[in-house]
Amino acid sequence: MADEIDDLELAILRAIVRWGLEPGPTGNRHELGMAAIQKVHVERGGTPDDWYTLKRLMPHAMETLVLGGYLDEDTATATSLGHRALNR
Repeated sequence: MADEIDDLELAILRAIVRWGLEPGPTGNRHELGMAAIQKVHVERGGTPDDWYTLKRLMPHAMETLVLGGYLDEDTATATSLGHRALNR
């Protein structure tokens, strides 16, 4: 079983699911993560410094979500494990 996800990873997963974000034209994880952290940044009322922190942490967070089995990278949907995390 995968480790629990942290607050940022949960916020990114929640943004992807809530806003129905989809992979960009290239279908890569980075584009999806950037779209998600834009939503997270706005929801948190972040500052420019917060944006750079989110941008720096996002690649690891997306990797955790995909490789940990919380997010289906191809469809940008939460897996059953991801839904359990969102419902906690």
